[in-house]
Amino acid sequence: MSKRKTLLAVLAAAFAFAALPAVASADPEAHYTDFGHFEVHGGEAELVSEGGLKVTCSSVTGTGEFHTKSTGQTGEGYFLFHGCEETVFGTHCESAGQPNGTIETEESTFHLVTLTPGTHTAGVLITPNEESGKFATFTCPVVGVHITVEGNGILGHITAPYNTPITEATVEFGVSEEGVSQAFTEICEDEETYGLESNAGGGLETATEEAHGYMTFDNSIEITTKEA
Repeated sequence: MSKRKTLLAVLAAAFAFAALPAVASADPEAHYTDFGHFEVHGGEAELVSEGGLKVTCSSVTGTGEFHTKSTGQTGEGYFLFHGCEETVFGTHCESAGQPNGTIETEESTFHLVTLTPGTHTAGVLITPNEESGKFATFTCPVVGVHITVEGNGILGHITAPYNTPITEATVEFGVSEEGVSQAFTEICEDEETYGLESNAGGGLETATEEAHGYMTFDNSIEITTKEA
């Protein structure tokens, strides 16, 4: 798989968007089998910046793959957000080389994690492209806005039946009740706080992404949980 085509089409969209079900090494402990390639599809997504910029997209697609099939904890993927527009004038936004309204994320790395100390909630951490430090770059040409999506990472909540074979799991990137941060900003055994930033020409400012998607696996997988 090429570097460009391996990867959240996030937002993460990117934004990022990508991930897979599992829990890191905290109880309950999770064991996984046959992780490999997966496809992503989802509905509406929304990116909002602290300065008031809002970009909405009608759907997201993507693809990703774990580095190892049998002990997958980390992998790469990329996402495409479709039907994207800024909400002030309702004009389309897109990444270079993409059709009108399509935002492409850069190749990103994802890590399966346990969200928020004390909850043992299955999740995924998506980090920006290692070389550029960005999740995505796009332009809203009619209003002349050039936007980058950056930050140190975005956390998504994974839900799927445990202890039974499955071919599909869900991931949700929610926002806090106040709407000023992601719903999840911390992971177990890590003191860092994760979040997104955007830059529309005036400097970096806090941003949030709200999105929901499904991961469909090439082969049936099973997440087995037990007390650590």
